[in-house]
Amino acid sequence: MRKSIIFIFMAIAAMVSCGKQSMDPIPEEPQGPKEIVFNLDAKHPGTATRAVKTGWETDDVVFVFFSGATVPAYLEMKWDGGKWVRTTKNNLTLSDGQTGTMTAVYLPFGSDATISNDNGSYKFSKIYYSYYLTAQLPYTVTDGEVSGLFDMRIPEGYVQFFIDETSAAASDVVELREPHMTPVKILSVGADGAVATEALAHGAPLPGYVYDKENKADGENKGYLFSGILAEEARATATDYHFTFVKGSGSPYNSTFYSKAYQAKSFYRGESEGRAIKLPGISNWNQITGDMPIDLNVDVNGKRLYWSFRNLGAEHEYDSGDFFAFGETEPYYETLSPLVWKEGKSTGYSSTSYSTSSVSGRYTSNTSLLASSDDAASVHLGGLWRMPTPDECEALLSSCTLSWVSQFRYGGGPNDVAGPGYKVNSNVTSIYVFLPAAGCYYGTRNDNDSAYNENYIVGIYWTSLPVNLGHAYDFFIKKNDRGTSMNEERILGGMIRPVMN
Repeated sequence: MRKSIIFIFMAIAAMVSCGKQSMDPIPEEPQGPKEIVFNLDAKHPGTATRAVKTGWETDDVVFVFFSGATVPAYLEMKWDGGKWVRTTKNNLTLSDGQTGTMTAVYLPFGSDATISNDNGSYKFSKIYYSYYLTAQLPYTVTDGEVSGLFDMRIPEGYVQFFIDETSAAASDVVELREPHMTPVKILSVGADGAVATEALAHGAPLPGYVYDKENKADGENKGYLFSGILAEEARATATDYHFTFVKGSGSPYNSTFYSKAYQAKSFYRGESEGRAIKLPGISNWNQITGDMPIDLNVDVNGKRLYWSFRNLGAEHEYDSGDFFAFGETEPYYETLSPLVWKEGKSTGYSSTSYSTSSVSGRYTSNTSLLASSDDAASVHLGGLWRMPTPDECEALLSSCTLSWVSQFRYGGGPNDVAGPGYKVNSNVTSIYVFLPAAGCYYGTRNDNDSAYNENYIVGIYWTSLPVNLGHAYDFFIKKNDRGTSMNEERILGGMIRPVMN
């Protein structure tokens, strides 16, 4: 009997226990971050770029970065022709109540860009040297939504140039050069929204992009779009512009060069207008036939320096061209005996200008340089062409790789060879120029110093800097030596390799 009572008591206790457990609340499963709805829009600046586009076009992309997100997570906004299609990238997550700053970036030709983490910053997968638009807003995640209107702005100083060209093809490799223009690219966007940029040298090539406006007005065509920062001194003021347009396969030897100049032209009028300039088609430009400005990626004092493809007066890149005494603009000929200079003097010197005092130090300020009227390159070629300074010759030596060749091979045939000299190769690209070691004139032609012993072959090139009445700086090349010297007599006939920037 006692065992039965104990069993009944235990059964009742178990029933009470089960009933108690059934009344406890069931714990909730943990939930992930709530999906955020982005009610974001972006306003195109319109008037600032009206010569090219006045609003968003299909497949334009605006990248949005949030200070509270984990790099490289971001939001992509793509325009489908009527609205923004917003897509989160790299697991973008935000939490309700979160606050911070959001930064919007638009790259005109960067719709296919991807974003990676670069030491805590958002880094674009490609480099786009073009204009860009940015805007920044505070944000708060409220009831699972982020809202805002980005007022996109073009950076101060940016200008676009559009060359109207109906024959433009996507495969074209083009660039535009102008001394007042500087290419700029976005390097990255910091977690705090700060935009980091990098500028090249003043006058460095602006890469071109083929642009075909989606909604054209009457008379509008497709063409090439270039953009960069305009120098402050050229903004809202009359300025002389010298454009060089290059079209080809990326190699200057297979490219066509064109030039166009404007005098006292005001392209940039203000922050909200005149920052997109339409230039005429290439048929209205002047084609450059021989003295092509070659880009060896040599910068001097923050400016890109271009070297001529050939010597002054030369027909080919391997020819010596004409020989000039320093400060003289007419070639040096053996038949001149005694030597008669343009000032009508038969002295042992060339032009008696630039001789009031000796130049102290190896390199001096530009106040002593030859005037353009005494600069043979300026006189014969015009435009921006001139003789190089000693500094610029030294920059060529330090910025490029020079290789001596006993016979310069300029073609594919067995007989396509010329004399010795230096092949000057860019350290950035495969582009080069050739400097012939073609001697000098000193009364008679002097090709070498000792019966064609290659170690004594020399090439003398003039710079534009005098030393005193009897001497000037030259740039010399030999097989085992090259550099600048201040001991060359001005009466000597030297070669000239023109430059421009």
